[in-house]
Amino acid sequence: MELTQTYLRTLFNYKNGVLFYISDDSIAGNVYKYKSGYRCSIAVNGKVYFRSRLTFLYHYGYLPKIVDHENRNTMDDRIENLRAATYTQNNTNRTSQKNATSQYLGVNYHKKYDGWYCRIRVNGQSIDLGVFVLEMDAALTYNKYAVMYHKEFASLNIIRPFHELK
Repeated sequence: MELTQTYLRTLFNYKNGVLFYISDDSIAGNVYKYKSGYRCSIAVNGKVYFRSRLTFLYHYGYLPKIVDHENRNTMDDRIENLRAATYTQNNTNRTSQKNATSQYLGVNYHKKYDGWYCRIRVNGQSIDLGVFVLEMDAALTYNKYAVMYHKEFASLNIIRPFHELK
């Protein structure tokens, strides 16, 4: 049986990012740890789906290949946080890697130049944006180019004022 919006609505009710079984009003799905974080999965007719994908289908009537979480929280499946995306768009909406030398996305300390190196990936290619004395300047440059290239899927660095820095 093809999974459709009409069929989903015979199985589930939706409230604030959670799907509930109509039959007994219990919460649908189980939470599992994946490489990208925790996700809620729900089995429908023997096939397992991420809750975010089912929520998207429940509201919009189609199932995109990728559903992106705008706020990057993979457990926040509220419909206003979900959007259809390409693989590339989904990858641009990310956080800094845990082993990075900088707190900012797209910025790393470069020993050879004794400065903060900034670059961005666009369509699988790295674009060098320069080396900066201040880490914050590199982060601001990354933000400028992220908006230019990634548009609404851009992950922007949050730059705190000097008086809030440790």
